[in-house]
Amino acid sequence: MFAHSAAVMINFFSITALFMAASLFGMEELSAEIAVVQGAIIAVFFSLSGNARNLILSDQTDDSEQGIFKFRLIMVLPAIFGSFYLASTIIEISAQLIYLLILRKSSEWLLEIELANKEKYNYSRFAYIYIFANAISFLIILIHFILDSKETIYFSLYFWALIPVLFLLPKICKPISLRKNNFKFMDYIPNIGSSMIIGITVYFFRVLIVLLVGKAIAGHVFTAYALGGVISSIYTYVIGPALILKNENKAKKIALGFSIPLIIVGLALALCFKFIEHDFFSSLFMDAVSISIIGGGVMLVAQYKRLYIIQKLKRVVFVPDALANIFFLSSVPFLFYLFGNESLNFFFLLSSLLNLMLYQVVIFKIRYHGNA
Repeated sequence: MFAHSAAVMINFFSITALFMAASLFGMEELSAEIAVVQGAIIAVFFSLSGNARNLILSDQTDDSEQGIFKFRLIMVLPAIFGSFYLASTIIEISAQLIYLLILRKSSEWLLEIELANKEKYNYSRFAYIYIFANAISFLIILIHFILDSKETIYFSLYFWALIPVLFLLPKICKPISLRKNNFKFMDYIPNIGSSMIIGITVYFFRVLIVLLVGKAIAGHVFTAYALGGVISSIYTYVIGPALILKNENKAKKIALGFSIPLIIVGLALALCFKFIEHDFFSSLFMDAVSISIIGGGVMLVAQYKRLYIIQKLKRVVFVPDALANIFFLSSVPFLFYLFGNESLNFFFLLSSLLNLMLYQVVIFKIRYHGNA
């Protein structure tokens, strides 16, 4: 299970790890540019993902895998053009950087189906090779960051971007099965709607932050959010979907077992940063990290409830996802106008609280009223 979880984590968080590394090595503007491009990619590719891994793992046949893979093959070119348009329209970003990040994500997007299939049938060798190849390519990028070698950095970035393509070639070259299966695309549409509202919100939120505070500060802030939410994200997209199918109680215990310590650690760090002098990073960054860790603890419980609704209650989460993200995005400029840069520290926590509240409302309605 570890190999499959690690492979899925790499496939999902590779670009996040890249902009975090860029920020931590002092390349804040590059970090912000990567984060904005990733936001554009999420707005399109994640929007069209529709909880695919959850559906494949819970399907006893291969119908979901085949149906979703065919859908993604049809949609990959429009998704590439859509991502490029969003990434290049509002903020000035290197076209070369956009190309390679979209190349990486489009191949990861298709490869996600194969990884889910290998996980379902417990074929670990594929996952181990994928982990090793990505580790080597990312290590080369880190060496370039350490040496501050801006002239040759794109060579290592393209090498890293091509890794999923190599693993995808056997799947693409295999003839597509034309046999009729039981995959119902109309049932898949609400899942796409759910992921779409999340993806679009991430894009507009990141663009809004860059426009409000500039690339340098935005790069720090996005990294702080990513650090604070890393455990909840791993649970949501890597461990949770498989675990909740096999052992619901264990999935719940892990969510609660990590959320409480995260909240305590976040509170402790927030207090420490108020009273202890430090010169490592800006106070804005450190405060954003500590409060985002608290938000990560809250988000962990929220995402357990989301997976519970999808996997166990067999309901779509479009309505709570839509409401949480609309409320969140509409509050960002208002809170920034009232509190300025200080508001940046609390946005991830706010998002977590909104998600938790609305998922809990849905569970309450299903349990006590029989509808969502």
